[in-house]
Amino acid sequence: MHMIHLSKFLIGIRHNRVFRARSLTGQLIDDILIECPSKFTKVAESQDREEVILTDKKKSLSFRNNKDDIIIESNKIFDWDIEKYIEIDKKELLEYSEKCLTIVANTLSLKNDFKRIGIIFELRIPKWDIIKASNFATLIQTNFVNYPLPKDTLEIAESNLRFAYKLKAPGGGVIKKIDDYRNIIVRIEESKGINEKGEEEKCLLLSADIQHYFDPLKNSKEIIIKEHFSFAEEHLKTSILPIFKDKGIDITYE
Repeated sequence: MHMIHLSKFLIGIRHNRVFRARSLTGQLIDDILIECPSKFTKVAESQDREEVILTDKKKSLSFRNNKDDIIIESNKIFDWDIEKYIEIDKKELLEYSEKCLTIVANTLSLKNDFKRIGIIFELRIPKWDIIKASNFATLIQTNFVNYPLPKDTLEIAESNLRFAYKLKAPGGGVIKKIDDYRNIIVRIEESKGINEKGEEEKCLLLSADIQHYFDPLKNSKEIIIKEHFSFAEEHLKTSILPIFKDKGIDITYE
């Protein structure tokens, strides 16, 4: 059975900078814990006290808030007690994101302050499962980079690729001017990960950051997280992953 390659699922929402966020840290933590008492069990702050950090006991789910961002993240972790992976529950993260957005907006008195929502899909593809190449740098250069190399090149030591493109977003017209757009950032690089035997080995990392920028800015009640997720997931499946499949890299996503 092949492992599911989704290793990180992150939802980030950016608002106008709010300097009062630091003074309301305690209130925000209390409000989150009241709403999610059984999920977040560990509470911390960053060293500079600029960021609130809440996690579950296995550190697979986290909530972070600072003066600019709301970030809810789920990571696929290897559970050493049962010696297997705990897969990411995207539906759960979407639900917690909606709860946390409402709490932060109410606690920090945010109204028409939200400028962007982004979803990051991070996929780690192990060489023993899908990719037959032993040199990942060569794989990236050969399949994704049109860069001529000198004839006496022994090998490619390292290689990574990052590119971004913009898409039109629906809406707007004669009566109401909406200049929203979507921004897609794709990153490919060599990385490391734990395989299903609990051993660390090299892997190929694919990160797809799919963002929606709001213009004019939105009220928190207007941000439909599941709607953006539906678009982001569809774009990943129909526009990004097929490119890799054409290169012989069939990525498992569920």
